[in-house]
Parts: sequence; structure tokens; C-alpha cells
Amino acid sequence: MSLFDPEETMDAPGQVLEQNDDLFRAILSNILDSVLILNWDGSILFANRAAYNLVGIPEGTDLSSLNATDFIDPENVHRALKDLKRIREGHDGFLAEYRIKAANGEYKWVEGLGKRIHIQGRPLSIVILRQITERMEAQRMLCASELKFRTLAETTPAAIFIYQDDRLVYCNPGMEILTGYTHDELMKVRSWDLIHPDTRDLAREMSLARLDGAPAPSRYEVKIITKQGEEKWVDLSSSTIELNGQLAGMGTAHDITDRKEAEEIISKLAYYDPLTGLPNRLLFNDRLSMAISRAERFQEKIAVFMLDLDKFKDVNDTLGHTVGDHLLKAVADRLSVSLRKSDTVARMGGDEFIICVPDLKDHGNPVQVAEKILEDFISPFSFNSHEISIKSSVGMAMYPDDGTDGEMLIRNADIAMYRAKHAGGNLFKSYSEAI
Repeated sequence: MSLFDPEETMDAPGQVLEQNDDLFRAILSNILDSVLILNWDGSILFANRAAYNLVGIPEGTDLSSLNATDFIDPENVHRALKDLKRIREGHDGFLAEYRIKAANGEYKWVEGLGKRIHIQGRPLSIVILRQITERMEAQRMLCASELKFRTLAETTPAAIFIYQDDRLVYCNPGMEILTGYTHDELMKVRSWDLIHPDTRDLAREMSLARLDGAPAPSRYEVKIITKQGEEKWVDLSSSTIELNGQLAGMGTAHDITDRKEAEEIISKLAYYDPLTGLPNRLLFNDRLSMAISRAERFQEKIAVFMLDLDKFKDVNDTLGHTVGDHLLKAVADRLSVSLRKSDTVARMGGDEFIICVPDLKDHGNPVQVAEKILEDFISPFSFNSHEISIKSSVGMAMYPDDGTDGEMLIRNADIAMYRAKHAGGNLFKSYSEAI
């Protein structure tokens, strides 16, 4: 079944993920972790290859009648639905462990990371699953005896280590694979030196808190630096044990670099325009909303500019859509360079761009900003063997004079822009002039 069939209705799985089909599939199909995109009731909209393999059903099986809870141990179903509900209600996400049942009746343990995403403006849940059956079995066996611990630790692919003060006193082969250091080298290196400076303070704080008996999360994510200088993200689980009459920390680490990179890519698909790399309408609305909140608090002004390329259709009709796409990217690059880092340039769709300029007291007169935008189009745009001259029509709405919320400011900037276009183009109109 096609997940992106434009003939399907809006409620069908395919329509939700219509755009970026090939890129989306290529990324997720090659991720080793299982990835599901779900409705709030648990119905499955998308599953990657690893997810099909996890539950033992043929890849490409029709998902329309399946629900994620169909594969979860009945004892865990209530908690899984509760986790989805937390995301729906606006919480950051969840990290939980579930027991699932594969099609062949085999039970497995998985760790689920769930987060809220928006695809084409529709809020959904993405759940990334990693099988932890071996780890759960390892935890059970660790409680039996030190001999069983060592046997399992030496054979498990997870990185397992024990540390006292700032030195490792034990590490398994999985730790050598993860870090690139030999066993002897790991015994000599300071444990904190393995942690990337960005997350070193967090790791130290959590570790010292546990050793002091203070409440601290047993699991968190940190970044490490391998012997070769490579940066990796790891999922770290830690606990406190007694070793030779003294407290020590024991941890297990899993490489989650692929998952973190996938999350970043998925975020870009949800919040950025795939052609130009600019923020899309959804991200622009979020930033405008934050700018309005700040402006209201500090009595500042905001300018919203709507920009449309004059006669862009002629470029597509005469030179083709590929050249038109290159032109849009060149326009995006020039606008981004000419404005401040605190300003937001977004692509609304087609040849329409929108700009939010907050804190105008540091930027001068808003009319001067509009003139600067028009000046960006004086020089031709050059790329490959093409040199194209194109102008733009710009409309502006001011906060709070022309609107006190994002929707009103965007609408009024759009009205002003169309007045500028109907007046001949290559000029600027403010909303106060347009009404």
C-alpha cells in the first residue's frame, strides 16, 4: 500500500505523510531502530522495515487495520495508551519499556521513545523502539551472582562499566567497541574525559547525586568522545552498587547516534522547507508567537513582511521548474544573509516568503528594512549558466498597530503585499497604506 497516495482522504495514513515521500522512506527504512508514526489511539500510519521485522510480519503488510497495542502485552497496554495521551496533552514525550508479542508468539522487551511531531500541520506521535530483550535478561541475571554477571557482561553487545571516584575499575568488550579504546587504555583514562564537554557536567551531577544517595534519574542521554575523536550519543543507565566495601557506580550504555540523527532529520522535515532550508509556516508561526509575547512584555514593535516574486511564473514557463527551484533557493540565501540572525525568514509556499523582524529599535525604521529587502533584488541572481533578474512586491504589517496576534499580522501583511503587486510590483506597501 502507498503511504503517500494523493488519492487517499485526509484521514487515511498515506495523505498524512504525502510530502517528502522518497526522502522520508530512505531515511527511516535504513534506521536499525524500529520507527512507528501513530495516531493518538495507537493506530499505525507508518512503520519502517525494522518495525516489521521486530513483530515478524512481512514488510509492506497493510497497516490500516492494525494498532500498536495489538502487539503489546495486555499488562502493558494501559500504560502505552497513557503514554500516548501524555504526548497528546502537550508533554515533552515519554521513555518507557514494554513487553511485546511477535507474530510467532515470541515475547520481546522493547524500549520506546515517543515524541509529538507535526506533519502537514497535523499533530501525531512518533515512537522509536529499540529491542532490549538481552538487556532485560542481563539485568535479571546480574542479580543472581557475580559469575553470571561477568559471563553475560563479556558477551553482551551493550557497553557495561563500573567506576569509583573518577576511574573505571571494570569494563566489558562492548565498552571497548563503543569508545575505540583498548581495555588497558580504559583502565588508565579518567572516566569524565570520555564524556563530551557539552554533557560532562550533567553526567557528573547525576553520578555524584546517586553516590550521595540523593534522588537522580537512573537513565539519561549523554554525548561521548571516542579515541578517534568521533562524537557519539549514548543512552546511559546507571545505578549504585557496593564494591569492596565502598560505593561504586555501574552503568550500561547503548549507542543511539543513529536515533538522534534521525530525530534531527525528522524535525527538519516537520519544521523546515525541504527546497530552501528555511523555516516553514509552522515554525514561523511559533517564532512569531514568541516574538509577540516578548514585544508585549517589553513594549516593543514587530514588523511582518510578506514578499512575493514578480512574474515568477514566467521563469517556470520559459526556463523550467528546475531553474525556478534554483532561483527560489538563491532568493532564500540572499534574504537570509541580508537580515539579522534574530530575524526569521520563512517560505510560505510557492514564491511567497515571509519575514519577522522583532525588536525594531535596534533595526531602525521599518520602511528602511522594506527598502533593504527590495534592494536585495537589484542585482541579478546567478547560478549554473543562468543569470536572472527578478523583482518583488513587499507588504508590511506592524505589531501592535496592524494586529495583536500572529494570524492577523500575517493576513494584513498579505493584503498589503497584494496592493503592492496590483500597483505594478517592485515596490513596498504598508497595511496602513493599503486599507
